[in-house]
Order: sequence, then structure tokens, then C-alpha cells
Amino acid sequence: MADKIQKAYQASKSIYDDVLTQGSFFSKMYIKIFWSGTDDIEIARKILSYIPNDFKANHGVLHRDYTLATGGSICDYWIVPDKIRNPQ
Repeated sequence: MADKIQKAYQASKSIYDDVLTQGSFFSKMYIKIFWSGTDDIEIARKILSYIPNDFKANHGVLHRDYTLATGGSICDYWIVPDKIRNPQ
């Protein structure tokens, strides 16, 4: 299964990257047709509205061992709070 995921990612990443960077005529047209009229500020407000009012941000370090982009079969990560000296 992991091999199928890796192959699918490798096959689609150039298309995905092209759309994000709008590197071709077709990707520019895709963005124009499907995303014109999208209010980015309204989307950001909606997403931020899901954060509870009593949310308290903490500091930590993001650790990653594997990513699909670097050829890993999975994408994993975890956050270790700053105050932990030796996470095991």
C-alpha cells in the first residue's frame, strides 16, 4: 500500500506544484476558472473562527522523520514542548 501511495505522489507532484506556482497556461486557467471570486480573507476568518477563545499557544519543536516528498512511505511528525529536555 505504501508503494502505491508513493507512486501516486510522485506521479502527481509535478501537476500539483505547477498549479500552485501557476507555471503553465493550463494551471493559470484552472486557478482563474475555479478559484476566481474566492475571498481569501473570508476563508482565513472562517478557519480562525474554529480556534477556541481560551486557546493558549505553547512553544515547541517540530520533528519529522519521514515525508512523502523525500521518498518516505509515510509522512510523520510530532511536536515536543520547549520545556522537555530529553524527549524519549
